[in-house]
Amino acid sequence: MMRRWLAAPTVAPLSLLLALVWLLAACGGGGSSGAAPTPQQLAAPLEPVRVLYSQSSPLLLPYWVAQERELFARNGLRVELTEERDPAAAYRRLAAGEVEAYLTPITAALVEQAAPDDFVIVGGSRELAIVANRRLLTLREFILERFLRATLEGIAVIKNQPDSARAVLAQRVGPTAAQASEPVVQTQLIAAGPVPYVTAADVAAALPAAVSVDLERLVDTSILQRLEASGFVAALYRA
Repeated sequence: MMRRWLAAPTVAPLSLLLALVWLLAACGGGGSSGAAPTPQQLAAPLEPVRVLYSQSSPLLLPYWVAQERELFARNGLRVELTEERDPAAAYRRLAAGEVEAYLTPITAALVEQAAPDDFVIVGGSRELAIVANRRLLTLREFILERFLRATLEGIAVIKNQPDSARAVLAQRVGPTAAQASEPVVQTQLIAAGPVPYVTAADVAAALPAAVSVDLERLVDTSILQRLEASGFVAALYRA
C-alpha cells in the first residue's frame, strides 16, 4: 500500500508534460506565425526580338498595334522596333545575328543584298516584306512563328476594330499624318487578305534582268501556311 502511494507523484508530472507538449504543437509551437506563405508564380521571361524597319510608314500599323495591345508579349516576345534607312547596314546586322528581322519594301536592292543562303522572306507584302536570317528560321523557328502570330493578330485588330487601330496610328505618326494615310490603311491593310503572303512573283517583279536568284529558296511562307491551316487565322475573325 505504501509503495503505491509513493509511486503516484512520479506519473502525474509526466502526463502533464506530455499534455503541454501536445498543446504547444497544436498552437504552432509558439514560434510559428501561421500557415506557410504560398510561393508566387513568376512569369516566364519574354524572348527579346530585335526588328529593323526601313522607314516609318502606315504599313507598320500591324506591328505598332501588336506592341500597343501587348500581342507580342502575349506570344512570349519583347519586340524592339528600330528604324534603319541604310539597307546595307540593315543586312549586315541581320547577317551577323544582331537583329532577327528586317521590314523593307521588295526592291532590286533587297534582292541583290538578300542572298538566298543568308536571308529568307517569310511574309509581308511587296510594299513591306518580312526578311529574316535563315539560321534563325532553321534553328529557332519558334521565334519567327510567335512573331508572325502576333502580326496576324495585329492585322485582325485593324480589320475588326479599325477605329482602335486608327488611334494607334495617330499616336505613332500624329493625327494629320494618320488622316493622310487613310487610303493606304484602307487599300493595303483593311482591304487586303488576312494573311500577309509574299510570292515568288512579287519578288520577280523587282528583279533586274541581269540578277539571277533562286526565288523558291528566297521566299518561304511555310510558317504562315501552317498557321492558316491550323485554324488560327479563322479563329481571329470568328464572331
